Amino acid sequence: MALTTYTHSTYMMHWAERLLGWFCKDEHLEILLGDLYELYEHRKVEKGERIARWMFIIGVLDLFRPFAWKRFSQPRLFYHLDMLKHYFKIGWRSLWRHKGFSSIKVFGLAIGLASCLLMLLYVQHELSYDQFHEDRDHIARVWMHFNTPERNVQVEVTPNIIGPLIRRSFPDEVEASVRIQAGAPVVRRGKALFREEGFIYADSTFFEIFSFDLKKGDPAQVLTEKYSLVLTESAARQYFGAEDPMGQTLALGSNETPYLITGIMADPPANSHLQFTMVGPFHSLRFAMREEIFSSANYLTYLKLAPETSMASLEAKLPDMVLEHGGEDVANLQAFFLQPLADVYLGSSEIENYLGCIKKGDRGYIYLFSSLAMLILLIAAINYVNLTTARSVDRAREVGLRKVIGAKRRQLIQQFMGETVLITLISLIISLFVVQFALPYFESLVGKNLNIQNLLTWDALLVLLAGGAILGLLAGLYPSLLLSQYRPVAVLRGKFKNSSGGLRLRQGLVIFQFAISVILIAGALIVHQQLNFLSEKKLGYERERVVYAFAGWGADSSINVLRQVLLSDPAVEAVATATNPPHSIQGGYSISRPAESESEGRLITAMMIDEHFLDAMEMELIAGRNFTPQQTVGEPADEQYAFILNEQAVSYLGLAMENAIGERYNLNGRVGRIQGVIKDFHFASLHEPIGPLVLFTGDSRPQVMIRLAAGPTQTQLGRVKEIWETHLPGRPFDYQFLDQAYAAAYEDEQKVGDFALTFAVLAILIAVLGLLGLAAYTIVQRTKEIGIRKVLGAETSEIVMLLSREFTWLVAIALCLGLPAAYLLMSNWLENFAYRTSMGILIFVLTAALALVIAWATVGLLAFRAANTNPSESLKVE
Repeated sequence: MALTTYTHSTYMMHWAERLLGWFCKDEHLEILLGDLYELYEHRKVEKGERIARWMFIIGVLDLFRPFAWKRFSQPRLFYHLDMLKHYFKIGWRSLWRHKGFSSIKVFGLAIGLASCLLMLLYVQHELSYDQFHEDRDHIARVWMHFNTPERNVQVEVTPNIIGPLIRRSFPDEVEASVRIQAGAPVVRRGKALFREEGFIYADSTFFEIFSFDLKKGDPAQVLTEKYSLVLTESAARQYFGAEDPMGQTLALGSNETPYLITGIMADPPANSHLQFTMVGPFHSLRFAMREEIFSSANYLTYLKLAPETSMASLEAKLPDMVLEHGGEDVANLQAFFLQPLADVYLGSSEIENYLGCIKKGDRGYIYLFSSLAMLILLIAAINYVNLTTARSVDRAREVGLRKVIGAKRRQLIQQFMGETVLITLISLIISLFVVQFALPYFESLVGKNLNIQNLLTWDALLVLLAGGAILGLLAGLYPSLLLSQYRPVAVLRGKFKNSSGGLRLRQGLVIFQFAISVILIAGALIVHQQLNFLSEKKLGYERERVVYAFAGWGADSSINVLRQVLLSDPAVEAVATATNPPHSIQGGYSISRPAESESEGRLITAMMIDEHFLDAMEMELIAGRNFTPQQTVGEPADEQYAFILNEQAVSYLGLAMENAIGERYNLNGRVGRIQGVIKDFHFASLHEPIGPLVLFTGDSRPQVMIRLAAGPTQTQLGRVKEIWETHLPGRPFDYQFLDQAYAAAYEDEQKVGDFALTFAVLAILIAVLGLLGLAAYTIVQRTKEIGIRKVLGAETSEIVMLLSREFTWLVAIALCLGLPAAYLLMSNWLENFAYRTSMGILIFVLTAALALVIAWATVGLLAFRAANTNPSESLKVE
């Protein structure tokens, strides 16, 4: 116990002496310290060493009086404009003297800053969605939670009754509502014929709620007439060129109904989650306006709330409203919620998207891509620290001389920090040019049109300058403290040596750099392996050389003739019709026994097909029989529908395969019997397992699937187009390849892979520069050793292996840290897929080999050059 007290008091006495040196004036320090030590020696004899030490500490504290205090002033980075010029002049000379190292530091930081600036543009764009609407804080979207005993689904669409019902039920809280439905009618003007994918139908309150820029027309009147039409400026140019479209007409649909153009609006901004080219009146939709019902949820609904209305309080009233007007069955199945307009774009990742007019983002990608950009910047800052400390030997004499002639450590820190800020600001300027150069590639990578002008406003420039200065201060803090602490006597006597602690720190930074690089390399490889897995996955149907096109509703007779003519051409192997193409079946239906109530029904996916669909798509029928031609002509009579289920649907309904055939069911009012069972196929994203599916008879089959024979594709498509235009003159042959449409469904995953690969390359590049710095530092420190080994007969290969061994261990440690982290992170990412690739050991072996080869090539080049230096030159180094 006595030993512990003695050690503690000794430690405290040491710090008391340092405290005195901190607050005491220099002219008093020596005298006061001498008196304290004289009293200490006297008390040690009289009262013992332990008491003497404690009284020394008390004496120091007692001297904390105004007469002894130094004159402390507020810390300032630079005292005078001339001093500022001096610091930057010295910094510029130092940069110019070592052009190679300076270039590496500048461009390393420039790459890191450019990555962050590009990501800033992306994040700024994503967060700006729908901010241009004047009443954005009072606009809410209604979304629906469809609940059955087996499945719970969140969807963006609602029944057509919800908007008007909320408006009528809460007139003081809701000022207006609007319903929107996406369409794709055929539009004709003269001989020009287009299928307008960007067409939407909306209530007349559309321009009252949303602040889209209406250039011509009265916002309150443009959609009041049944066959009125508002065009965007791009659509107006497409159909009318330089003519004024106002008061003219366009023919829509198979009946070529004339729609009068009553308004022209600016194209929706790129940062609008609603994207469209034309707006028609909602009440021209025959099915939507026939009756307000809770079934058939196919419409977007938006509300404009009164300024004092609480969105949460209004949402809490919706269940009672549904119960009152829809009854218990509907209330048990459907629940409605409100979503602020600001959250629609980025806050809808869990809400299923059915309408093509909606753009949806993901906050997860913002966090992911921003994290990658910050990692690149962090690696660049680490690289700067490594390269700066690697040149510390060269600057040790400068520090020693400056200290001898009276420079304080604070002044040296300011000088070195100033140099760092100067380098950072130069890097920032270069990064703006890099951003300008790289922006087209980055825009194609993220699929956005970004505006670099957002970085050139005064506010943005001030933020960039402040951010650059802060980055410079942070990156230069450790090198400045390191360089300013050198002792002039040791340096000028040639006894300078860096601390082992500093070396370990630099080694640790290189390990961190390479560990991050390893994670990014492995991540990029795994993402691309998963994408290859998705592209090669057997889906249960044929998707190669299959094109599909929209033939329109209610054109059965024309389509049947078209099919016969197409099959007579050797360019075509098979033709079939269905409601949707097989990779994207989205119809949501309720299925139940005929005697069950609606609330007892189960949610299931279903669509109509013809008798040729299974054969054309090469699907396997495992029980029962296919539809007959008689069953697919027109709409079946009551209780005459036929159903074909997939295996999952048989299990979902609790049936056994051997007795499923012949069972009667009600599919949204269509009563019929199960006629066959097909093998499961992937009709939705591979993010989800295969769900239950019903294929049934009916005449709503606007999609035509055409499987082409082997041969030159473009020639075959030309012949198909000629036949199509002859037999369906009112429908343009606007086709898509099934395999390409399937691949497009994984655009976000492809974006992640491209991002990971791009940032992996950048991380490797900057990490190599960091390794280069540490290798240069080590070789400078061991110059004499290399010369001596050469004199004693060491071969160049032996010296290269000696110098490379240390860095091999650093990369090996980085691999030990990075590979497990990559495995855990990518395992978590792959959990998003119900069907995923296996992360074999080959990927991690390839990553390790790539990291080692890069490290060996980098260090080996420097080591080879040092090993071939004339020993006489090496031994001159002091």
